[in-house]
Amino acid sequence: GLARGASLDLQEISDAQKGIRKRIEDYEGDDWDLLYGATGLWRKVCADMAKTLLFKGQVDYFAALASKQQDRVRILGDIIRRCKTNSDKWEPAGNLLMAKALELAGQNEAASKTLDSIYSSKDLSDAVYFRTEMLKYRLSGITSTKLLKRLFGRVGGSRCADDFELHLELAFLDLRLHQPELLKEVIGKWPEGEDFAGRVILSEIVERLDGRTVEGPDGDKMADISIFEAELAAKAARQKGVEKYREPLVKLCRIERFQTGLVLYVTAQAFAESAPAVAVEYYRRSALAQQEQKGDELEIEAVEIAKQGARLAHRVYYEEPSHRGIAGQMIDYYCKIAGDGVDETIQYLYARLLIGEGRGGEAIELLRKIA
Repeated sequence: GLARGASLDLQEISDAQKGIRKRIEDYEGDDWDLLYGATGLWRKVCADMAKTLLFKGQVDYFAALASKQQDRVRILGDIIRRCKTNSDKWEPAGNLLMAKALELAGQNEAASKTLDSIYSSKDLSDAVYFRTEMLKYRLSGITSTKLLKRLFGRVGGSRCADDFELHLELAFLDLRLHQPELLKEVIGKWPEGEDFAGRVILSEIVERLDGRTVEGPDGDKMADISIFEAELAAKAARQKGVEKYREPLVKLCRIERFQTGLVLYVTAQAFAESAPAVAVEYYRRSALAQQEQKGDELEIEAVEIAKQGARLAHRVYYEEPSHRGIAGQMIDYYCKIAGDGVDETIQYLYARLLIGEGRGGEAIELLRKIA
């Protein structure tokens, strides 16, 4: 994956830095100090190499997260070994990385002890301190969202006030307690981060629903997912190529509380090309949901959703005779809610549909209105 590719790239950079350091250290000229000592070049190369290796360790941690158990154990063992070897160069960020690796390896007691050593570090940055606090909360099995909100407030008042990733990590930790408020706040401040957050949540939902049926009328496997999260995931699916997510979207739509205008609308888009009749029904349900309770996350009105569905319904009516009932319902619904703003082209198509259904009187009345 991306993490493994980045890790290889960083290893190449580290090897190049190691080569430069060796050439400097092997230089035997009388002007060594003038060239490399007094200028600080040797120290800078050593410091840059340490930073590169630390960054590689952090990338490897993400690779471990996405790996199968056997590979994960190997990667984590390597991270822990490197953290111990470079503890004097990487402290305190290296200790935080080691604690995270120990936690992922199931060694919570060792992780907690490693975290305790961070607080006494001389060069403890705000970012490392707050991430240490978060990991402490995770290890202790946090049950109170008040603690997280208090920490969130402290981050906002620190030198990390503009650190999007740190705020997002806190928000995702809060989601473990089924509280989406911090995530809403983060996205409110950084709207550009909405797609990233949505993709993370979408991956989680896809993994939960993969190969499974939704259990119970409210979706037992999705009980801790909020409507806000489901809608973020639906938006992300739309951005990433919605056709690929038809199956999880359909499963979401089977859960009553996720039957919002947005989720139903994105599901309709997922089927528009492959199964137009299915899409028409989702467009109709989306318009009904949006008409009943307009959602802030969907930028279009119910009548516009119905209009899109009606246009597709006309195609369904002529290409899929077995689904004419669904097509007729969609067009009829659109014409009713559009009122005076109805699209006359769709009205005319509806008149033709009525004639085809043997409802000539209704068709004539409609054509008079159009005229």
